[in-house]
Amino acid sequence: MPDVILAEKSFRGAAFRLDILDDLEGAPYNLDRSLTFENILPSLMNEAGQIVGLETGIAASNLAYRRDLAEQYLGTGDPEELSAMFLVGMHLSKLVKV
Repeated sequence: MPDVILAEKSFRGAAFRLDILDDLEGAPYNLDRSLTFENILPSLMNEAGQIVGLETGIAASNLAYRRDLAEQYLGTGDPEELSAMFLVGMHLSKLVKV
């Protein structure tokens, strides 16, 4: 078996049931379960409760910034202005294909 497999959520359960993946909490990986978001743990575990996968598609839902750095590099530290800037950026990224 390869060292790493990519398992989309739609067939992850089937891949995990093959019983070919290592328990990532065991040696040599020693994954610390407490460093994983609790709400995604079930999607990373096999039927035996072992963590056998890692999530790679976690999207940010919040944005934190230092006001002094935002003022220095973006010209403002005002939350409303920054929110508008990011919304414009998101819309532009959908229009521009890189």
